[in-house]
Amino acid sequence: MFSRFGPYHLARLRGAHETLIRVGARLHGIAVAGSDSTYAWSPVNHPGDFPCTVLFPQVPYQQIPAAALVRRLHDQLNAIDPVAVALPGWAFTEATAGLDWCRRNKRAAVLMSESSKGDHFRLWPREIAKQWLVRKFHAALVGGVRHAQYAAALGIPRACIFHGYDAVDNAYFAEGAKRVRADADAARAAAKLPERYFLSSSRFIPKKNIDGLLRGYARFLSRRPDAPDLVLCGDGELRDRLHKLAGSLGISARVHWPGFVQYPDLPKYYALADAFILASTTEQWGLVVNEAMAAGLPVLVSERCGCAPDLVREGENGWTFDPRNPDAIADAFARVPEDPAARDRMGQRSLEIIDAFTPAVFGANLVEAARIALARLGREDLGPPGSFA
Repeated sequence: MFSRFGPYHLARLRGAHETLIRVGARLHGIAVAGSDSTYAWSPVNHPGDFPCTVLFPQVPYQQIPAAALVRRLHDQLNAIDPVAVALPGWAFTEATAGLDWCRRNKRAAVLMSESSKGDHFRLWPREIAKQWLVRKFHAALVGGVRHAQYAAALGIPRACIFHGYDAVDNAYFAEGAKRVRADADAARAAAKLPERYFLSSSRFIPKKNIDGLLRGYARFLSRRPDAPDLVLCGDGELRDRLHKLAGSLGISARVHWPGFVQYPDLPKYYALADAFILASTTEQWGLVVNEAMAAGLPVLVSERCGCAPDLVREGENGWTFDPRNPDAIADAFARVPEDPAARDRMGQRSLEIIDAFTPAVFGANLVEAARIALARLGREDLGPPGSFA
């Protein structure tokens, strides 16, 4: 279950479906809403080879009353009657309502989480309350090492924690980037992109630290005036302020703002970049890093991003940096090789690393988490007549 279906949710569901059919079980995807105010994704087509239900297809996620959500979700779970339910975290109404349904009906509850201890300042009374809640889950599928450590600290046994939650459709980005590079000049001209550029992609909100990124880039340009330009894909509440900041830093001519880029166009922007950078001051994971690596790019990743220890091999496929220090951001830009062959070698290393984070891995490890969860309930398998929601 997810708050809504975006492109990477459906990729993960396909991976889970392919694993489940091999063990004689069925998948049912549930989304709470058909849209939300966070991501401006165009509507996505649900796969036809397994059922997907949107509980409130016409109502944005943030406008759904909690009581109505609980009632409709419980009705849907009663109709499906799954043996196991994978729930998105512990803090949202759909997660707590789904967990309550599992406990009442003696079904396995699998936590899907990308939260880590360092995401925010943690207050111990809240952490104790959180432990009480999280211990009701029977197993967990998490993003990476930081998230596994936090899930264990909250009370899930380490033997019941599996990695691989944060996956995108690697093949989509790899194949798309390859097609674009086959006719790079035409693609660059059509998108009005500079000859060389660094790429970032995110919402324009405070935690994404685009202001810090601009300051770091300005310092880098002061050292190397002939450096590649900077392309910032995205949109959000800070757009006007960020445009003004670029002007005050004297870098407006070197910074490009394509706006929010829809999923079909993303491979074009990755394919033509020298490297990708994500400068967030806090980030539970950072799926754009997966996308960039699947497109074969070197990556520069804030050490505050949850994906950093799992996806970045220092000096091999990229570097991490302190996002609060503009000089550290400038240093990160400076580490990207000028030699295209050296960048290609780093991009190849990114492809090798990201191969461990695919929808197929998500599916396989989700099934293993469900097996462990069912075993803790005294049930041995995932097979019919129940399904996996």
